[in-house]
Amino acid sequence: MKKFMVTLLLASIWLTDAGENQDRLSCFDCRSFNSWEECGSREGEQRCQNGQDRCGLLSLGSSVHKIYMKGCFKDSDCINYQHPNWCSKNAAADPHCFSEIICCEHDFCN
Repeated sequence: MKKFMVTLLLASIWLTDAGENQDRLSCFDCRSFNSWEECGSREGEQRCQNGQDRCGLLSLGSSVHKIYMKGCFKDSDCINYQHPNWCSKNAAADPHCFSEIICCEHDFCN
């Protein structure tokens, strides 16, 4: 079940767009299940989807899974993934749960 939740999270956030719309935000993009250092070694660039108006850095984890990622986010994501919101909804019984998101509003600010 937890693997499904992580996969669902990735599917909802990890969308890229090759569109030509110059008004869209561009952000650094990477993912790792191990560390920020590994994420940075895989860093690329991402053109954000419509509605994704923030760049961000997100780390989520529990006793079983961890994910570190940079990419495009919606403004609401910058609230929904804040600890303790995310932990209380997704891993309330896990004392090792963590969630941190840092959002910014300019191209490649993450």
